Amino acid sequence: MESTQVIDWDAEEEEETELSSGSLGYSVEPIGQLRLFSGTHGPERDFPLYLGKNVVGRSPDCSVALPFPSISKQHAVIEISAWNKAPILQDCGSLNGTQIVKPPRVLPP
Repeated sequence: MESTQVIDWDAEEEEETELSSGSLGYSVEPIGQLRLFSGTHGPERDFPLYLGKNVVGRSPDCSVALPFPSISKQHAVIEISAWNKAPILQDCGSLNGTQIVKPPRVLPP
């Protein structure tokens, strides 16, 4: 799994809370958020992240839909398996790849 990277939030541990779940075992309530900072693409925006797989891509059907030409239709997946476990970021074979800024690391497609 060379294209998989554990995301280290450097966050303090929080109390484990019980989450409501849908019929597929995914959280109905957001468990976190992904912040897109303002820039040439537009204003700052927050995307809710849920327990399970959160698909990032250009397609409007994605959990995190980013309408930019450099983003693949299904670019990457942020998988959250539990409240108290680090999320995992996996590139979906995107043309431009996926990069983690801190610490700098590029995931192979």
